[in-house]
Amino acid sequence: MDKTVIKTAFLYPDIFCLNGDRGNIIALVQIANRLGVSMEVDRINSPDIPINFDAYDIFYIPSGELKYVIMTAEALMRQSYAIKKAVEAGKIFVITGTSIALFANDIIRVDKSKYKGLDIGAFDCIERENVFGDDLVFSANVFGQYLPITGCQISMMDTLLAKGTKAFGKIIYGYGNNKGSDEGILIENCILTNTLGPLLIKNPEMTVAIIKQALKNKDMEPPLDEINFDIENNSAKKIWEFIEQKISK
Repeated sequence: MDKTVIKTAFLYPDIFCLNGDRGNIIALVQIANRLGVSMEVDRINSPDIPINFDAYDIFYIPSGELKYVIMTAEALMRQSYAIKKAVEAGKIFVITGTSIALFANDIIRVDKSKYKGLDIGAFDCIERENVFGDDLVFSANVFGQYLPITGCQISMMDTLLAKGTKAFGKIIYGYGNNKGSDEGILIENCILTNTLGPLLIKNPEMTVAIIKQALKNKDMEPPLDEINFDIENNSAKKIWEFIEQKISK
């Protein structure tokens, strides 16, 4: 029997992809396979290439340098209407690190110069002079499933949410959006998070939830429902023990 197929667009890895994000694509493909789902991945390397948003179920945008995020946002302006329509239609976007600024209203550099994001979400990104790097641990509702998320963050900007904008998660440890309680942004089925490269590798239940939502959008279910993640969960426990030690100090 042919496997259920879902398609992922891996957007702009030649421009971004700073923090091990190819590993996140591998995690999507391998976990999909364990669910009995065939994951097809297309690399789209340039924002000048028109995208058929109806052809894909998941869009993954890796973390990139802010100057390249701004350049990419400018190039994508001609496709901004199609992107907004895809978001409104419930397409899944996963955007990590500094690249979340693509969907911002305004992007403000440390020299106070201002640039436009794609205006998908009601938030601004403001670059800082100082860089913050540490573990990032938070809780999040991932398509109806409450999960603890572990990762890391190298933060060089503050993300300020407008009133009514929904955060993706609540911080347990780390900087998050602006050293407050919020982590990331949730817009329809779009997950924007400061969490870097290992996100989907270190949090396989989150990866499963994303794949299942992609199938749900197609009125489908995975052939297999349960996967054993003992190795990953034991690793996460060690990370949480380490984080608890840092919190208690």
